[in-house]
Amino acid sequence: MYIQRRLNFFYGNLAEDDYKESVIEASLARFRDDGFAFVNFRFFNADGGAMQVKGQSESRRAVLQKIFEALLLQETTGEGSLLVRHRPFFDAFAGGLTPSAIAQDKSSLMRVMMNGRPGYLYWNTIYSHEPDVRLKGGFVAWFSAADIPGNMAMEQLLDSANFEWRGERLYGVVDIASSARTLPSECEISLAGVTRQDLTRHLTMMRNNFESQSELGGHLLLSEYFTADRILFCLQRSPDRYYNNIASLIKILMLVWFLIVVKAGSVLAASRPGIVVARAVVPVCFGLSLRRFLVLFVAAVSIVVIVVLGFHYRAVYAQMLAQESFSSLSDKLERVDENYQVAVRNLEDIYRRFAGLRAARDLDTKELDRLSSELFKKDAINRIYIADNKGHMRYSWPPGKISGDVTAKIMPAISRRIFITQRGEEESLQDKVSAMMMDSFSDSFADMLGDTGASLLRTFENLDRVNEFWLANKRHYVYTNFVERGPDKEPLLLYIWHGTESFSERYLQKQVQRNVADQGLPDNSIGLAMVPRDRSRLPFPRDFNKYPFVSQLSEQVAGSETQQSVSGSMAGEKWLIAAAPLKRVPDYLLFAMTPDRLIAQKIFQVDMLIFLVAFLTMVSAVSLAAIIDDL
Repeated sequence: MYIQRRLNFFYGNLAEDDYKESVIEASLARFRDDGFAFVNFRFFNADGGAMQVKGQSESRRAVLQKIFEALLLQETTGEGSLLVRHRPFFDAFAGGLTPSAIAQDKSSLMRVMMNGRPGYLYWNTIYSHEPDVRLKGGFVAWFSAADIPGNMAMEQLLDSANFEWRGERLYGVVDIASSARTLPSECEISLAGVTRQDLTRHLTMMRNNFESQSELGGHLLLSEYFTADRILFCLQRSPDRYYNNIASLIKILMLVWFLIVVKAGSVLAASRPGIVVARAVVPVCFGLSLRRFLVLFVAAVSIVVIVVLGFHYRAVYAQMLAQESFSSLSDKLERVDENYQVAVRNLEDIYRRFAGLRAARDLDTKELDRLSSELFKKDAINRIYIADNKGHMRYSWPPGKISGDVTAKIMPAISRRIFITQRGEEESLQDKVSAMMMDSFSDSFADMLGDTGASLLRTFENLDRVNEFWLANKRHYVYTNFVERGPDKEPLLLYIWHGTESFSERYLQKQVQRNVADQGLPDNSIGLAMVPRDRSRLPFPRDFNKYPFVSQLSEQVAGSETQQSVSGSMAGEKWLIAAAPLKRVPDYLLFAMTPDRLIAQKIFQVDMLIFLVAFLTMVSAVSLAAIIDDL
């Protein structure tokens, strides 16, 4: 989106000026100086002819001119004949999208396949201003996904945000796997009062505990995850820091007050050693003089006010702590659900590395069997297929899966379709006939599965991504990518299938297991448990069903499909409990729990503070009453 905005801005500058070579060259130079030298351009005039612009790409000139002529004819006249006629040029240069889809997405950055690798395509046309509206020309821009500089858009956004909030907040991205990719620089992070190492260590701990908010060095630390290793953070002054300073100041003032009272009493007593002052003291109540009675009366009223206001504050504070605890539980549940996408991206990275293995390039079946078995044991795959450019299956795991009737029908057809549309090869007459046959097959397949047939084909055509689809009333993940074997060999096509339900269940169980293992750590005060919607299955931990609130809360959550919370008892101790349905793992409900004793400990501190203030008031009053008649 960031690159698309900059391309639209570049287009806007061209539309405002005269559309001629010198103006285009100046705008192109500025665009590249801004860090976009990886973007290739080709400029055309109003009749579709190529312009002689210094700095534009000179590769694929004939193909690009055919593509732009077809797009221009479609826009100006609505005639789509050239889109059909020039489809081989579109497939060769920008596979994965139909020519009509490219024509409709003018001024949008489209993800396409260029020579079997992910790339992006953008095109636009330029018109003169009103009232004399006429076509002046247009351009095509393209680049490979591999050419995009790392952290490009993120660096721009972070610089803008940090400039706006300078001195108050610090935004950045920490890469746990590579400190060189961490933003901003170590110097800028140190200005916030923390080191990069401490920040990385703390964010890693937050990731493991599924926390999005914590404190570091007197600052509030907020985080969000891109992948398992890349974490977006915001570091800002903690609002609790102010209140903690005020509380510390009050305690210091109380201590000073107590010392002054004690010191004053001792000084007055020492100033009259052995002196007896005969002074008439008239008792007015309870044998006390008027002065003493007034002092003690004011002290009693003050103590009552302190206790009443203190316990009112205590009740409000206890309610606030309970709300914060339930909010933390809710946040923990959401983080576990949201981080599922991080696990899917990690799975995608495993598949991408598998596609680049030498065993896959050489079709070393023995090594492929070993690797496939290891991935299966780790619950990372269910099936693997490798097809050639003819649609023939060259490898399948586990053995015998290829004989399945549905798979045997769809895999060769899908393989051939992908090779035709995304490898940049010009279609022969036989290929066109095969494409028509596959379209007919796709239609019949769609009739067999309802509305999922066409979408299933598109799912497989979305290369280098883990995509989800339904088949036979089950959810599946599929990853499709080319296995490049060098310039002298035709590439192969890799398919990896995995069951969505088994993967999501294992993901959730891993999170609960790690949480149970970390229960003894001081920074992990929230426990997790997973309960299946199917009550015939066991929860995890296994003995979690023995608590009465589990079935009651599960029914409430399953009935409302919303998060519910309650206070319950576990092992003779009171706990705050929240449960929620999961978007990514719909077969399970997730429970989060925190002990009520953590709140009780903070409330006890407030109680002690209230009694301390009342005690100091009483001691001060008694000390003053003891000497007031002698003043």
